[in-house]
Amino acid sequence: MKETENPIICYCAGITREEIRQAVMMGARREEEVRILTGKIDHGRCQERNPQGICRSEDFQREIEKALKELRALTRLLSGFG
Repeated sequence: MKETENPIICYCAGITREEIRQAVMMGARREEEVRILTGKIDHGRCQERNPQGICRSEDFQREIEKALKELRALTRLLSGFG
């Protein structure tokens, strides 16, 4: 997978889009839960670690919402097979 397909969303902890997606599939619904499930709990160092010097918590939440939408669609699809 190319880095552009799986970018780092949280530079503080190095959490990628795919890690957020996987954590949501395992039950995470909030940023804190994603951090716990990935084992990457470091935060608050955005200005040091993000090349743009900004916090991406809004992007983090957007990625969680996208993954939840994907999960709901998958659940609906699979429920049609039962």
